[in-house]
Amino acid sequence: MLRHFRTLAAQGPREYFYYSNDHGNLYHLIRKEDILGGKEPPRGPAHMRGEKFLDFFFGMVRENKTGLHPEFPWVSKCKGELNFLLPSDRPITYTELTKDSAGKHYLTYGGGGLRALFEPEKLSVCSAGRVYYPAKIGTMGLISCHLALQLGLENIWEDDGEPPMLHWEGRKYPLQQIPAFFLET
Repeated sequence: MLRHFRTLAAQGPREYFYYSNDHGNLYHLIRKEDILGGKEPPRGPAHMRGEKFLDFFFGMVRENKTGLHPEFPWVSKCKGELNFLLPSDRPITYTELTKDSAGKHYLTYGGGGLRALFEPEKLSVCSAGRVYYPAKIGTMGLISCHLALQLGLENIWEDDGEPPMLHWEGRKYPLQQIPAFFLET
């Protein structure tokens, strides 16, 4: 048994590969080639669902500085594992807006247990119409389509010449416009 453990330890950490989509869903890839080379990204109901796992996974995501698998720009380390992540856009996707007992609003991500205080003036939009909010990693997190609709951001590019606006609790907040290169990480 001890010899088997030493052999595994000498082989280095176990490696797993994941893809996250614009909805914040996380998919385990059997092989990293399952997503690379222009292959169709995974979709549908086969994504990871365990709230504790998702919170841990996304809570540990960092920029991939391992020197391994550079095509996966993010990694989530867990004991003897390296979980490489290729997001469709950003490593963090905010999926829900919640309110605590004190009346503060939060954007949640991961399995729902990770959150960021929602300050509407910090929302940004790029020319492609995607909405972003500051994140602990990767400078910005993506606001999922579902959450953007919940916030009333379905028609942010009006033809009236006005900058994109969020109407929130009786006030108007202009969305900061950011260039696409700002999002490159």
